[in-house]
Amino acid sequence: MWILALAGVLGGLGSLAAAAVFELPSVSVRFRRVGSEQGLSHDTVYAIVQDRQGYIWLGTEQGLNRFDGYGTRVFTHDVVAPASLAEDDISCVLVDHRGRLWVATWGGGLDRFEPATETFVHIEADSSRPDALHDNRVQTLLEDRHGLIWAGTFSGGLSRLDPESGAIITFRHDPADPASLPNDHVWSLAESADGTIWVGTEHGLARLDPATGRCRTLPTRPQGSPAGSQVVVRALHLDRAGHLWVGAEHGLGRLDFRTGEIRAFAGTTPEARTLAQAPVNVIRQVASGDLWIGTNRQGLFRIAAATGEVTRFVNDPVREASLVNNDVRALWEDTSGVLWIGSRGGGASLLDLKPPKFLHVQRDPLDPGSLSDSRVSAIVRDRHGALWVGTLGGLDRYDPSRRAFEHFRSRTGDPGALPADNIRSLIEDRSGTLWVGTWRGGLSRFDRERGRFETLGLSPRLPGTLIDDRVNTLHEDARGRLWVGTQGGVSVLAADRRSLTHYRHQPDDPDTLSDSFAWVMVSDLAGVVWVGTDAGGLNRLDPSSGRWEAFRAGPPPEGLPSNRVRALHLAADGTLWVGTAGGLATFDVGNRTFRHWGEADGLPDSTVVDITADTRGQLWLSTNRGLCRLEPTTGEVRLFTQSDGLQSNLLSGGSAHRDAAGWIFIGGPNGFNLFNPMSVSSNTHVPPVVLRSFSRQGRPVSFGTPLACLERVELRHNESSFTIEFAALDYTDPERNRFRYLLEGFDSDWTDAGTTSSAAYTHVAPGRYVLRVKGANNDGVWNEQGVTLPIVVLPPFWGTWWFRALAAVALVSLLAGAYAWRVRWLKADRRRLEELVAARTAELVSKQEQLEKINSIVRAINSEMAFDNLVQALLEQMLIIQGAERIAVLFAERDRPLMRFVAATAPPLAELAGIELSPEEAEARYVADSEQIDEDLFAARNVKGRPGEEKFIGLELPAAMLVMRLRIGGRIEGYLLCASMTDPDAFAQRDIQLLSSLKEHIQAAFAKTRMLGELQVLNDKKNEFLGFAAHDLRNPLGLISGWTGLAVRNLETGTQPVSRVVADLERVLKVADQMNQIVAELLDISAIESGKLRLEPRPQDLRAILEECEQLYAHLAAKKGIELGLEPGPPLPPIAADHRRVVEVMANLLSNAVKYTHPGGCVRIRCEPQSGEAVTHVEDTGQGLTPEDLAVVFKRFGKLSAKPTAGEPSTGLGLAIAKKIVELHGGRIWVTSERGKGSTFSFSLPVATRI
Repeated sequence: MWILALAGVLGGLGSLAAAAVFELPSVSVRFRRVGSEQGLSHDTVYAIVQDRQGYIWLGTEQGLNRFDGYGTRVFTHDVVAPASLAEDDISCVLVDHRGRLWVATWGGGLDRFEPATETFVHIEADSSRPDALHDNRVQTLLEDRHGLIWAGTFSGGLSRLDPESGAIITFRHDPADPASLPNDHVWSLAESADGTIWVGTEHGLARLDPATGRCRTLPTRPQGSPAGSQVVVRALHLDRAGHLWVGAEHGLGRLDFRTGEIRAFAGTTPEARTLAQAPVNVIRQVASGDLWIGTNRQGLFRIAAATGEVTRFVNDPVREASLVNNDVRALWEDTSGVLWIGSRGGGASLLDLKPPKFLHVQRDPLDPGSLSDSRVSAIVRDRHGALWVGTLGGLDRYDPSRRAFEHFRSRTGDPGALPADNIRSLIEDRSGTLWVGTWRGGLSRFDRERGRFETLGLSPRLPGTLIDDRVNTLHEDARGRLWVGTQGGVSVLAADRRSLTHYRHQPDDPDTLSDSFAWVMVSDLAGVVWVGTDAGGLNRLDPSSGRWEAFRAGPPPEGLPSNRVRALHLAADGTLWVGTAGGLATFDVGNRTFRHWGEADGLPDSTVVDITADTRGQLWLSTNRGLCRLEPTTGEVRLFTQSDGLQSNLLSGGSAHRDAAGWIFIGGPNGFNLFNPMSVSSNTHVPPVVLRSFSRQGRPVSFGTPLACLERVELRHNESSFTIEFAALDYTDPERNRFRYLLEGFDSDWTDAGTTSSAAYTHVAPGRYVLRVKGANNDGVWNEQGVTLPIVVLPPFWGTWWFRALAAVALVSLLAGAYAWRVRWLKADRRRLEELVAARTAELVSKQEQLEKINSIVRAINSEMAFDNLVQALLEQMLIIQGAERIAVLFAERDRPLMRFVAATAPPLAELAGIELSPEEAEARYVADSEQIDEDLFAARNVKGRPGEEKFIGLELPAAMLVMRLRIGGRIEGYLLCASMTDPDAFAQRDIQLLSSLKEHIQAAFAKTRMLGELQVLNDKKNEFLGFAAHDLRNPLGLISGWTGLAVRNLETGTQPVSRVVADLERVLKVADQMNQIVAELLDISAIESGKLRLEPRPQDLRAILEECEQLYAHLAAKKGIELGLEPGPPLPPIAADHRRVVEVMANLLSNAVKYTHPGGCVRIRCEPQSGEAVTHVEDTGQGLTPEDLAVVFKRFGKLSAKPTAGEPSTGLGLAIAKKIVELHGGRIWVTSERGKGSTFSFSLPVATRI
């Protein structure tokens, strides 16, 4: 028998050794981690313990953590909560025999946890009292056999607490008393079988007699150390055999009770020698008897109980499944067999101590004796016990004597080496010859005597070559023939190994293989061969005819799940099991039908790449999502994954192998697994089930008491939708724990929640219910008792018994008094009808009066056609509104964006006439903070302090106002104001309704007067134009007619010379030019006023324009003997102007200056820059203007008292046009003049920088 002993596998391998014991070089151990991702409050863990409920408590540097496998509840110090944790830094946690949790803190003394309220009771230090702790820095805790709590402190010695009475006795070091503690710094505590308390201190180990309180310090000086040296005893542990293990600052020792000496631990292996010198932080014996030792920065050690062998575990930065940190501070084995390792940094590591289901061998890049490559593709154990492992990097054979792998690789030019390193298949034939199928190297056999390989095509001792050198699979049939499946077909090596036969797909021959790419092959005793192909389905070779029959994909029972067949297994009963890329199938050879198996039948994945049967007939299926065990008779499927010890969930097809002892080997991307199917044990721990949280609408609900302490949960009828989270407290693999739940009274059957750890209910009817939850561990062991929680959904008040009783009493009372009430009601109804008739009559009279008022007001305002008359009529009529002591109308001006008061009852209009408000100021004063009653109707109750109040200084302000917007044509043109001067609550609803009824009439009246006013203005303009045309156009036309007629007669009679006729026609032409000028000016003024005149402003040189205009009018001035000149001046900036229009303005001004100046007079042009603009002045010594002239000088058709000095024509439009053009430029124009002293016309234009 091939004997192997597992090195590095955690204890408990007795069941495995029953079948065979394997001695492999490096069996991997997987640590899991609990850290910040699981909610841990800090990554330094000093203490770990499990309470009676099954929770794991982790004391960290920043709070106490309660872990349930799914999340963490953190307890910390809160300065505003006296009953919170005394200090966040936790050094030790203890659960006593009554289940109470004691928490030792570093700086806050000792705390006791109260689970009913989740608060803490504090026991603080007082060094002045002998009956108190002497240091708040508590370092270690111990409960003795009498239930007394011992607390070792940093500098206050050792204290003993009676939890029942609260009495405390403290033991301190006394230099004068040799029977006192050797030092007040207590590191560790232990109790031996006789009740002795062992105390590890900064100055050695002491034995304390609890009865007398006397100490004896043991000689703990290590052998060979100088006299007087002290040993710091950091850890103590009494094992089940009664040995006291002592962890010191410089190694591990064990107390010899006979001599009282500590014997240093010694060993010959590197691990043992390291442990012997390592600073020990913690020691704990687990259920298997193994002793675990946590050290300071040297990692974790295990001393096997059976052999004494020392194994060391350290952090590997490149391996996530290694120990989280080498500084180990806490150890605890929970009830499910998981070892918890608290570290100083990184959180906690978890190691499953139960016998492993699967052993894992992987490549160590630093060990030349490990696997050639991590990717294992083929495995076989030969009849000599040698284990052969094919990888993608060569072939390995395990040498038990060296506990290492021997490597075989290809070598260029060496025909006796492997032809290729990519190994795809291995098989030992019936003669004991090892055959190796390679990718791109073909087929080789191993010569054991010479240690050399012989390859088909290269060795003269082997016939021919394969059909393809890309070998996928090897199979030996009952006749001893070796079948070689390749990517290009199938080759068969005869039993005598002297000839080859080839099979491949031929498209024109249906009796050949359906696909040349062969993945897997099996055969039966009758010689029938089955071949699984890559794309052609399943092929069967009939040995009698030599023909191939193909079975392809299709629905059952005729077809396969997929044409890609990766695995085949022929069972003892003749059933053919087929693993495909679409699922598993069984083929009944007798009736030639298929049955399909898929994920709905419990398979983890639809791709099955290997099928191996164990000695009991159970099938082990390799998939892309793990390994599953199928019981063919029942169809029961159990899945195993990486968390069970598999090297990966993705396994290598064709790599599975069962040896003669029944062990199964399976390769993958990270080495290979081996296991004894008979010894794949289950986790037998029955997990406690707890309720984690209760929430409504996604928000946790706090009941003031933990769920576990509640007798029931009461919910109101509108809180009947809720979610409850629960946990199964087995920490082997919490993610695979399963749950079932039932709400009695609501559910008809249990709900299988799978791995979902919550239950949600919506709209639960009022009533009494009981929630029951069961939980199972990762291997399906159920806690059938589970946990229960009564839930009461209270009915609404109308659904309670007392409400129904009151309703019944009320109904009887109602029926009893119905008759009397009916009689009273009839009498009262008659009175109500009479009162209603009277009220309706009074209401109609009131409405009639109001309608009459409305009609009166409407007639009065509609009768007025002029605006001034309308507002006066409105003032008089509005006084009928009760509370309206004063009425005023604020209205917009026509030619300015301002509003002013146009009418008022009081104060007199004269006092209000000077007040002007912009539309925005008016809206802000009268509307912004007012109550809107109707559209455009507002009530202003708080008038004082509103915007614009500074304009009403000296005037009495009203207490309240009714404000009506006067909206004409969609625009707000004004406001009607009705004011109460004394009563802020003035204006009854009836008055408001009256004003609301008049709103449209008033607005229509204003619109009518506005329209009539505009029509009157238009009519005035028309009359003005017609008068002008009748005068200024009729006279020139008369002259043209007269002079033209005279010229015609002179030409006909010949009485006048031609020169006289030409002179007459020149006079006609001059008058026509005058008329053309008039028409041009009329068109200009029309274009300007209608907004059709468009300027083209560009930067212009103003002085150049003035020089141009001076030259244009120099001849005209000279004809009259008038001196015209442009005065020099300062430099001018460019102006933004339309050149042609500026010339037009100057033409009008110069024309008028020359026209109204007597001969011998003077006209001067000058210009000067001012702030942001250029100003031009045209001065003359003409007749000057009167005040009346100044009022109309810039108006259309304005007639002046002054007359042209030479009888020149004047239209009265020139200055009006000039004014409009200047204003369109953004400038201004003005005149200063005095009668008889001439005039100065000035205008400004913006400089170009303003464009």
